[in-house]
Amino acid sequence: MTQAVRSRPPAAGDRAGAPATAVTVVVAAVTGTNLLHAAAHVGRGNAALAAWQEAFIAVVVLASPIAVAVLVRMGHRRAGSGLLLASMVGSLGFGIAYHVLVAGPDNVRTLPAGPWTIAFSATATLLVIVEAAGCVTGWRALGATTGRR
Repeated sequence: MTQAVRSRPPAAGDRAGAPATAVTVVVAAVTGTNLLHAAAHVGRGNAALAAWQEAFIAVVVLASPIAVAVLVRMGHRRAGSGLLLASMVGSLGFGIAYHVLVAGPDNVRTLPAGPWTIAFSATATLLVIVEAAGCVTGWRALGATTGRR
C-alpha cells in the first residue's frame, strides 16, 4: 500500500514558507493599491474604459493576483509564482503605458487640477512600486520552486 506524502508546515526558522509569505504580502499590497486607485478613477470621473481595457483589468490586474494567492496557499507555488510574474509584468506595462506614455485622461503628467488629482497620481505611482515588487517577488518565488509543483 502506498502512503500519501504530506507536506509539513514550515518550522520556525525554515525558509520554505518565505516565498509563499512574500507572494501573499505582494498580492495584498497590489490588491489594496488597485482598490484605492479605482476609487481615485471614480472620484475623478474618468472610470470609462474600452471593453478590452475593462477585460484586461478584470482578468490580469484584479483577478489574477487573487488566483495567485489561492494557488500558492493550496501548495501550487510554481503555478502561482508564474502567474504572479505574468500578471505583474502585464499590470506594470499597462499602468506605465496609460499613466505615463500614452496621452489621455489617465496620464499623470497632464492631469487637470482637481480634488482627486493627488490621490490619482499617488496611487498610480504606488502601483508602479508594488507591481515592480510583484515582478521581483514572482521571479524569485518562481526560482525557489524549481523542481516543485
